[in-house]
Amino acid sequence: PTVLYAGRTGLGIQAALKTIASAIQQVNAELNLSIKFVLQTAEIPDWAITFSCVEHRSFVPYQELPKVFSAADLLILPYDFSPRATQYIKYSMPTKASEYMASGTPIVIFAPQDTAVVRYAEAHGWAEVVTENQVEALSKTIKQLISSESAKKSLAQNAQEVAVMRHDLK
Repeated sequence: PTVLYAGRTGLGIQAALKTIASAIQQVNAELNLSIKFVLQTAEIPDWAITFSCVEHRSFVPYQELPKVFSAADLLILPYDFSPRATQYIKYSMPTKASEYMASGTPIVIFAPQDTAVVRYAEAHGWAEVVTENQVEALSKTIKQLISSESAKKSLAQNAQEVAVMRHDLK
């Protein structure tokens, strides 16, 4: 299975990405799996080489994103939990959120409770939300989704419905 993050790295995201890698490494060890954490980013972060689960891929042309997003088993939208990062991203809504929703792939949000993306996902049920900055909380959610096809399917269908209702050309 693959968990995909596509986008920028740096302020507001870097620490969360590292925590995600730790959670996936833990799930792999506990369940004897080989889940890959795919980072589709401009550059591979320095810390990534310390995790056997991390795989780096370069950006793809924009028109290929639907295929890439739908090929993953889970998509992840992370934000850091530090006060500085929260100030930076508190009211941000990532443009990839609606693209993730339309993909048919279940989404996990790993972000502080007081962010716009968390509030939106909780209000409309288009993603599984983890608001505790803990490897254990995130690994528990990943394990639940990886092991339940019905939960993944339900979450993905709801996200697609929200995308159609709230994010079409109109």
